Amino acid sequence: MKGELAVRPDEFQKVLDIFRPLADRARGAGLILAFENCGVTPWEVFAVLDALDVPQWGLAWDVINAWSSEERRRDEDAFIQRMAARSKLVHIKARGAVEGCGEELVPYDKVLRQCHNAGVPGPVSAETHNPDLVKVSQVALSEDVVRVIQRAWPSAAPGAVGLVAGTTVESVTRPWADDPVGFLVVGLGMGHGRSKEIVETSGCRLIGVTDVREDRARRTTEECGVPYKTDFRQWLDDDEIEVVFVLTETGRHAEIGIGALEAGKHVITTKPMEATLDACDELVRVTEASNRLLAADFNRRFTTQLITLKEVISAGKFGRLLNGTNALKICRTMDYFRSNGGWRGTRRWDGGGVFSNQSIHHIDMLVFALGVPDQVR
Repeated sequence: MKGELAVRPDEFQKVLDIFRPLADRARGAGLILAFENCGVTPWEVFAVLDALDVPQWGLAWDVINAWSSEERRRDEDAFIQRMAARSKLVHIKARGAVEGCGEELVPYDKVLRQCHNAGVPGPVSAETHNPDLVKVSQVALSEDVVRVIQRAWPSAAPGAVGLVAGTTVESVTRPWADDPVGFLVVGLGMGHGRSKEIVETSGCRLIGVTDVREDRARRTTEECGVPYKTDFRQWLDDDEIEVVFVLTETGRHAEIGIGALEAGKHVITTKPMEATLDACDELVRVTEASNRLLAADFNRRFTTQLITLKEVISAGKFGRLLNGTNALKICRTMDYFRSNGGWRGTRRWDGGGVFSNQSIHHIDMLVFALGVPDQVR
């Protein structure tokens, strides 16, 4: 019967008739229900949810059970986005998560990032379902699944819904791959994910990491296999480090960047470059004086969609443009603003508002595609 409920109205009605009394009691008690796609497809779950019509209820997404579907194979990013949009929690089995368990491995970093972006409240559960008790114990395999979840867990705040993952780099080999550029990453919130990307990217070598919080530093050290220090200045005499990637509070970018530039390092800052124009100007001045390179990490300029849009606009395919708009739909709870010392949303450390941090990518996307405006009102 798997898959039949979505196309067999008679069987579908039988299921609804059986379940509706329980659903009515749950609704009356104010319970939030999540329906797992175990033995059924996600599309059957969606049909039941639509019929019950309780907006707070959703899918308990058992990822591996639908991973071989044609929809996923046709457009993986769109599939993940659709599942995440209706999920309340996520189940992760050893199949599809742990090497040697007989299934194609699911990119759980991509899956959990999109769930994070979509505001899936959780939890994320480890459901071992050990396929071979002779080779490995339930406990050992469960620990393996938990480690997969921990490695894939999003390290930064949620991004825009629909921003699933960046371009994969495994197949790219750069001409200087045998003499890679050495990186130091400072700040291991978002920097944790960036550190893993550096390790995976041809032509790049992660030399070390820094965070004032030792728990975050140890986590990245364990996953990336590099040493850590709690003060970035302790790294600046290391000749192997050529680039310092700054991912701390916005209002500290200039302090750290200038220290790195004066030590002869190139600098990349996460967006925005700094919290004030004066601090940005000082970073630029020191960069020019030291004959180094300075870049701000506006990585969305490298997405296929934005590059294509820019090319189409530049080719005049839309004629004479009269305006351009961009909208940001994102979940920012007070927990986000209170975390890590409460620097977000402050004028001193964050620049003061949504334009400086939350929407800066989207402003840059408009500028990249349409050009710098002649006038700002």
